[in-house]
This record gives sequence, structure tokens and C-alpha cells, in this order.
Amino acid sequence: MPSLTDLEYTVLGNVWKKGECSGYEVLREFAQSTSAYYRSREGAIYPLLARLERRRLLRARADKQGKRRRRLYSISPAGLAALKAWLAGPIPAADATVPPDLVRTRVYFLGAIAPAKRRTMVRDAARRIRKQLSENQKKQTQFESEGNVFAALAVDGIILAMQARLDWLRRIESSPRLAVTTSGAKTSIRKPTGTKERRTPRRTTGNLRRPRPHRR
Repeated sequence: MPSLTDLEYTVLGNVWKKGECSGYEVLREFAQSTSAYYRSREGAIYPLLARLERRRLLRARADKQGKRRRRLYSISPAGLAALKAWLAGPIPAADATVPPDLVRTRVYFLGAIAPAKRRTMVRDAARRIRKQLSENQKKQTQFESEGNVFAALAVDGIILAMQARLDWLRRIESSPRLAVTTSGAKTSIRKPTGTKERRTPRRTTGNLRRPRPHRR
């Protein structure tokens, strides 16, 4: 089997799922993706299609639509075999690790800003995630109505992950640790305003009371 990148396998999968399609149609799949990772790869799609064609994993033919010329792609037997091998696994260890989460990365460095701004960031992140969650729930309903079973299952994974992120952000917002004071890696809990620190009297050998001698 040829060695391909995950992005190349994803393009093969999109061409297989769509049937014969233009490069623009593949590009649109990436542009409309829920994942920022795939949206950011739009510029790589046309060179990638040409590379897969050169490797005979895709077939292409010229097509004329009105005055516009385009190339239509379909998956070749070799491309389908490569896609099936990738899907069947085994799943690489790197694919089973924690996926990137830039909200989580911000939380890691949250001690650099004031507590009030931390709370604002957490609430803003939750608001944006709720918006994305709503859009994905609509997508799932659409896929289910179309009978697109595996697309609906994939979006279900996205929905569950987003719900977990919202639960995590709620826990952060309600936690007293959001108000800790930090200095680099060191943290300390802020004491509530108006409370006085109780001091334990310092005892030295000079002020210790000596036992009185026993008198008969």
C-alpha cells in the first residue's frame, strides 16, 4: 500500500463518497468542514489532487460545462484499496491521543491575566462552543433525514466532544481555583477580602514558663 498523509486519505475518502466530482466540489467539502484544521487546508487541495492523479490513486478526465472547462475526478481501484487499508486500521497511536484544543491551551496559561478576565474568557469560549454545537446538531438532523448514516455518526462524535467541553468550562467557571494568584508556575489561593489572618503566638525558650519547685 502507498504511504499517504492523513489529508491525502481524507481527499480519497471525499472523492469515493461523492463519486465523480470536480476539484471545486472537494474543496467545498473542506471549506464547509466543522474542523478548523480541514478549513485551513483549502489551499493544498488542488496540488494534492494532481499528486494523487500522478500516483494513479485518482482518475481524471476533462469536462466542459458551458464555456468553463474542468477536471472530474474519480477514485481508481488502487486508490480504493489504499483507502480501505487506511480505514481498516490498526489505528496509529498518534490518532488515539488527545486532539489539539486551543481553548485548553489558553486555560493552561490563564494565570497570566487577571481573575475577572479569566472568567470572561471562559464564558466567551462557552458561548462560541454552544453556537457551534447548535450548528452541528442541525447537521446531524440533516444527515439522518438523508439516510447518510456514517456522516451522522461522525457528527455525533463532534456533538459529544463539544458537550464535554461545555461541561469542563462550567466546572472551571464555578471553581475557586479560577481566582488563584500566580507567578509563573507557582500558585496561591487568594484570601477573601476583609478576613484577617490568625497568627499563632511565637514561643521562644526565653518566655517558656518554668515549672515551680514542689514544696513540702
